[in-house]
Amino acid sequence: MHDYRNLPADFNTLLLRLYRLSQELPIQHFQDAALAQIKQVLPFDSSMWGTATTKPEGIDIHTVHLHEKSPEMVVAYQLVKHQDSAAASVFGKPRVTHTFHTESSFPGADKKSYATFCGVFNMKISL
Repeated sequence: MHDYRNLPADFNTLLLRLYRLSQELPIQHFQDAALAQIKQVLPFDSSMWGTATTKPEGIDIHTVHLHEKSPEMVVAYQLVKHQDSAAASVFGKPRVTHTFHTESSFPGADKKSYATFCGVFNMKISL
């Protein structure tokens, strides 16, 4: 159950809180604090916040911050990243939000391993 008493009145307040946190906290604490603030306005179960580049065999993760996800997910991802067409589709498209529903975004035998990976790590919808 969410405590709605501490919600930002609007997104401007949320942005100001995030900016303040970015000035006050070191990066290793900022990401969890920022996600806690965002979660109050946009509820979600977990996240993977990272940086990466694209390669022919899939994305190459440089940094990753897991929120309510196990490190085993990153290890398992290495085996199926070549099937992750969602990750590849967002590169080169700044300021655009993409939503991916596992069952409908990854149909077919050629994406079966990735769809199974998503099921194991409870990734039904990605934003």
